[in-house]
Amino acid sequence: MISPAMAQDQHLPRDYGALILRGQTASNSAVLLGSPADKAGLVENDIILEVNGTKLGGDITLSRQLKNFKVGESVSLKIYHKGGEKTVTISAEPGFIGGTTEVVRRN
Repeated sequence: MISPAMAQDQHLPRDYGALILRGQTASNSAVLLGSPADKAGLVENDIILEVNGTKLGGDITLSRQLKNFKVGESVSLKIYHKGGEKTVTISAEPGFIGGTTEVVRRN
């Protein structure tokens, strides 16, 4: 999750949200091929700002918000993507971590 301090230190365009980053190695992609995020066009360095109108920040994390959805439900994501904000809709799919819904890779 992005904090105001992190945004300032890394010169990020927003001081809240979930920054999409790759894993520790070059083979760990930021967005899983074929995932809902990939299908919606999300890429590394995008910032997920809101989930269904709920602003991400502090205790309101991406993973907590995604746990509220069942497989097949539509999820609206407001994102910062390549210099502007836009809203995309994805379909919740089963994840690879203990029954949660995955949009992007977690490390």
